[in-house]
Amino acid sequence: MIIEKVKQGDTELIPVISRLTDGQVEENANISQCTAWWRDNKQKWLIPFPNNRPIAKAGKDKTATSGDTVHLDGSASSDEDKNELTYTWTQTAGLTVKLSDENGVKPTFKAPEVKVSTVLTFELKVNDAGDVFNSCPTPNSESKPDTIKITVNPK
Repeated sequence: MIIEKVKQGDTELIPVISRLTDGQVEENANISQCTAWWRDNKQKWLIPFPNNRPIAKAGKDKTATSGDTVHLDGSASSDEDKNELTYTWTQTAGLTVKLSDENGVKPTFKAPEVKVSTVLTFELKVNDAGDVFNSCPTPNSESKPDTIKITVNPK
């Protein structure tokens, strides 16, 4: 919560609290004035910390050969707020394969046997709701999807 950041010394957030409380906390309040107001009024107000949307990075398109173990990698995904991310991989096109872990940062799968080059498409979404707003999802807790295409060639 935003008030926790103020308690830790982030005085730049006090004007934000002032706007969120319709001026009940003055913009030039100090930390103790802000936290005293919060202590006396917290039952009436929920002041969340602003949340930036995380960014999913599924990686660059790849080529594999039938039977290969293919590694997907979402580790380049990020969150400006430095919240811990959860991962969701979904196959959106191509011959169906089984991912080793649909919620892992680096799932794998076995490339299917094909007679002609075949494209498999996967979508990655990341979510930071596990650490934001005490686990309450927000409109910005889920990333926009990022896709990766894996071209599987015959042996």
